[in-house]
Amino acid sequence: MARTSRLKRAGSLVEETSQKKPTPECLACERRGHSIRDCWCLFEDKRPAGVTIRDNRIEKALRKVEQNKDLADLVAKIRLEQEDEA
Repeated sequence: MARTSRLKRAGSLVEETSQKKPTPECLACERRGHSIRDCWCLFEDKRPAGVTIRDNRIEKALRKVEQNKDLADLVAKIRLEQEDEA
């Protein structure tokens, strides 16, 4: 029976990890790729036209904010900042 190697070429692992940028994770919806300031579940005005999100994902994010005072304070602060910008 032939044996296969699962090792990568020397140095390839180092190159991959050094070039990757950290991906932000939203504190509310727990999805990667955006921060809480750009969360479509919390801020509908940030959601592009025609994009839909499952109701359970929105409810989960809102429930998480509701249950965590620090997170709720952060969302309130972001909303105030957005109102000031507008």
